[in-house]
Amino acid sequence: MSNGEFSGCAIASEILAAIARCQSADEFRVSALASVTAWLNEARAAWVHQQGDHWGVAGLASSLTQLPMELAATAADQVCVLSAENWLAVPISNRSGLPEVLLIHPARAIESDTAESLAQML
Repeated sequence: MSNGEFSGCAIASEILAAIARCQSADEFRVSALASVTAWLNEARAAWVHQQGDHWGVAGLASSLTQLPMELAATAADQVCVLSAENWLAVPISNRSGLPEVLLIHPARAIESDTAESLAQML
């Protein structure tokens, strides 16, 4: 399914399945990110999360060049979707209180409001 045909039900069912099978937050991030990346087709995505004084990256980010961590931090601080240098940074609501952000490249791969809806499911 392309993101142009956003279906909250389809991606939500994949995310719920990831919740059911995962034993940890890290495992969930990797699993959910795989679903999001598949759904985004040609776009690339990274799920970054703050770990103490630094940021961690869920899954393997080897296919991604440098991640815009400053953009991610700003989006997390402002709690809003931001775009810069062809990246989209979407804050993810979480219960831990530590910032988490979905980074999507290229930014045009998904509408901001669709990305926000997606992040609310994560």
